[in-house]
Amino acid sequence: MTTFYMPMTDENLIAFVHSIPQPFGSRDVMEEFGMSQSYCANRLAALRDRGLIRQEGHTKAWQWYVVEVDGDGAR
Repeated sequence: MTTFYMPMTDENLIAFVHSIPQPFGSRDVMEEFGMSQSYCANRLAALRDRGLIRQEGHTKAWQWYVVEVDGDGAR
């Protein structure tokens, strides 16, 4: 069986993180896009640096994020 993954463009990544339960982490992105954990973590860090997501917490090995929301809870 062949598995097809969505291409990891900025637009697809942003749309994906808006559509999944919050908080989320690189493991969620790995499962959707089929990329390595370190690559996904770097892409999420880039979104964080651009102010599109906020780091919510971390352990030694994992970080998790939430999509920034406005005052009424809309994403």
